[in-house]
Amino acid sequence: MSSKFTKLNYRYGVMEFPLTVSELKGVTKDIPKTERTYYEYTLKAIKKYVKDNENIYYLTVGGAKLLKPSGFVLVADSGLILTWLKGGMFGGAEAEKIEYNSIKNVDFDILPGGSSSFKGGSLLLEISGLMGTKKKTVRDIEENDLDTLVDVLRNRISLSKGNGKLSPEKNDAEFFFGSDPNEEETKIISSHTLAASRIRAKHIENDESIRAVVPVLFDVPKGKQVKGLLVATNLKLIFFSETVFKEFVHTRQLDQINDISQNGKELIVKSDEGVLKYELQNDQNDVRERLVTAISAPSPVPEVVSETITENPDPEESMTPPPAPDKFQQLKQLGELRDSGILTEEEFQAEKAKLLNS
Repeated sequence: MSSKFTKLNYRYGVMEFPLTVSELKGVTKDIPKTERTYYEYTLKAIKKYVKDNENIYYLTVGGAKLLKPSGFVLVADSGLILTWLKGGMFGGAEAEKIEYNSIKNVDFDILPGGSSSFKGGSLLLEISGLMGTKKKTVRDIEENDLDTLVDVLRNRISLSKGNGKLSPEKNDAEFFFGSDPNEEETKIISSHTLAASRIRAKHIENDESIRAVVPVLFDVPKGKQVKGLLVATNLKLIFFSETVFKEFVHTRQLDQINDISQNGKELIVKSDEGVLKYELQNDQNDVRERLVTAISAPSPVPEVVSETITENPDPEESMTPPPAPDKFQQLKQLGELRDSGILTEEEFQAEKAKLLNS
């Protein structure tokens, strides 16, 4: 079975991006026969446009030709690839490639009132050419796939037009790591494109600030693992998988978390809702400390400029206060007191609320 595909049952599985064309060929072996045939037709049709070692950043079903059966939409290194099935007695597929630098605008729409058998999402493209600008619509896209497709496609277009640098509004690395991400931080985001874009689009509010980003692995059914991002903000801890077709998402508000611990490459998050275990993708001994420090830090308070001038400030008042104790260590101690019977459950919850609100 391909390392980029986790089979959940006889019909469904999760595919991880980016993956190469060669890896996609391996994935097709784990797909039911009829659907596998469509992938095989597609792989033959795109051979003239992409190499086996080229990355595919997203793939979904879509109808590029109005009177032809739907095929696939592939966001690849070298361009946007659209395929459609020929139909008829001999089957097969055809494909076209659209260069990123020729795409002037990307938009989307959802057809209202579509039936359950109809995929209502549409990708709307404006493409420049020798005869001017033309419009192209790719129909029959799964509505749940549409926002990620648009996100990934816009990022690839920005990359192609920015001489190797994503534009600031599309640069997820800058969003998660600040205005000047280093090479390792950029690499983390580039290998978790889907997770980063989905966390940013669906799970980060305007008043939230990113505190820490950790690449991890998470166990799923059948003894398999999927990779994803664990992101700490000033309000919550979020995990989102780097998978398509089936998403794995965990969100824990900070006041729900009782403890974070680390045992080698295993990271354990204990909360009111239970225990979540992750495996670190890299050898990092300080992840627990970084997460606890990040989410225990107070939210920034806007600076207020005062017009009052004090000529002789009290030296004791100007001293820097000692650092706040580790809240999670204190929570752990409270839990031990409760477990030993010294504190009742009501007393534990009251003390916990005081600590988290302090």
